[in-house]
Amino acid sequence: MLTKEHEQNRSSWNLATEQHHRHQPQLVSDYVDKARNKLFAEDMKLLGDLQGKDVLHLQCNDGQDTVSIARWLKPRQVHGVDISDFAVNFAKELSTKMLEQNCFDAMTEVRFTRRDVVEYLNDPVHSKSVDVVYSSYGTVNWLSNLKTWAMGIANVLRPGGRFVIIDFHAVAMALDWQSMRLKYDCLGGTACPSDDGVSDYIGQDATFENPNPSMEYAWGVGDIVTSLLETSQMQLQSLTEYPYVNGYQMHETLCCCNVPMTSEAPRGQLEGQADSATPAAGYGGLPQDVRYVPPPGSPVTPMMYSIVATKHDKKRSRED
Repeated sequence: MLTKEHEQNRSSWNLATEQHHRHQPQLVSDYVDKARNKLFAEDMKLLGDLQGKDVLHLQCNDGQDTVSIARWLKPRQVHGVDISDFAVNFAKELSTKMLEQNCFDAMTEVRFTRRDVVEYLNDPVHSKSVDVVYSSYGTVNWLSNLKTWAMGIANVLRPGGRFVIIDFHAVAMALDWQSMRLKYDCLGGTACPSDDGVSDYIGQDATFENPNPSMEYAWGVGDIVTSLLETSQMQLQSLTEYPYVNGYQMHETLCCCNVPMTSEAPRGQLEGQADSATPAAGYGGLPQDVRYVPPPGSPVTPMMYSIVATKHDKKRSRED
């Protein structure tokens, strides 16, 4: 089931993730010593109460979101899966050091697996193994086949389980933000090869060259919803589009705005800190708050979307 393009992306991501970490030597300290939370308020609201739940985090990259779920939402277990060897090795190192410093609730287990997510999802061994499947920020565009992906999500979810995704909107990714005209396909799964491979989007190092090419796919929101519904096991609960994007400046013309975090802060956000301590957003358990918006006077444009779908207790009949 592993495609040549996915394996090609694995090599490209391995090198890119290693490069990204050269710019972030403080990452382990951020999570162990400063109680960093990589999640945004939207993520935390969509995920909701996870106590006692088993969570599968797809395309977890280097595990920063995964350990944030473990620490601040306190599921019974959270399991991150990613195709990149380097990313998963770092994720394991990060979670081990956080565990050593008692950063997780005693009842929360954190695990990571290096594997193509489509292979993992469709492995019969993992059937009905989790309560929540989570995917976020730059994930679906790396998948060559949404049908097998959606069937795999239905496979691993227990009856009544939830699938939650929040990601960059294909329309926003396809826009030329200066002319406000589409310059790329934004639906249908068009293959988008890149000879340059995954870039250094963390440090913006212009000298970095990735010799491993990559392949992305232009999936629209309709493609994603349809793939879930065609499993005959998933039911759409919500579909939301957002006129801003979290944490990613898609184009230099987009403006950064910080959103005050109050009511969306997680339970126990200031555990272990003095009452006078006021951590910056993203630290001390507070969700991140950096958003990017189009400049004033621009058309209202969908820049992110989120989907929540649940698995039926039983398969729907054709008559339904």
